[in-house]
Amino acid sequence: MKLYKRSGTYQASNVDFDPATGVGRSYGHWHLTRKIGDTVYLNVHPYSKTTIRHIAKVRAVLQELGIRYIRVSTAVNLRSLDYGVVGAELRDSMEKVEDLFKLIRESRQDTAIALTRKAKLTDLMTLVDNLTHMRDALNSENAKDDLVIWDVI
Repeated sequence: MKLYKRSGTYQASNVDFDPATGVGRSYGHWHLTRKIGDTVYLNVHPYSKTTIRHIAKVRAVLQELGIRYIRVSTAVNLRSLDYGVVGAELRDSMEKVEDLFKLIRESRQDTAIALTRKAKLTDLMTLVDNLTHMRDALNSENAKDDLVIWDVI
């Protein structure tokens, strides 16, 4: 993506990233990244082929700038993601984990299939850990907001 010095943002066809805010967007409205505290979260949910390309472009800029990020996978726009939504995503992911465990137990005879399923399970568990991290960050961000409001009163 090209750096536009005046705005300080990186832009390409229908995708942009602002290093100052940590916001990367696809088509101007779908937030691929979100900064909570000092952590940048990158949504790697494969919504469409175009979105996958946009994710790759934003990931390349993050790596080029040396910005560390945590991968999450959710079908929800990161802009509107809150503690409750992340909790629902975690429940869905844990159901997928349980289903994969069952499939692995059933496929013990065919080691190739079992290994493929174990690799999927490992990746899914990483995403579950990352969603948990994001949920905790959102919770602490909300707690900070509550403290600020409390101090004002």
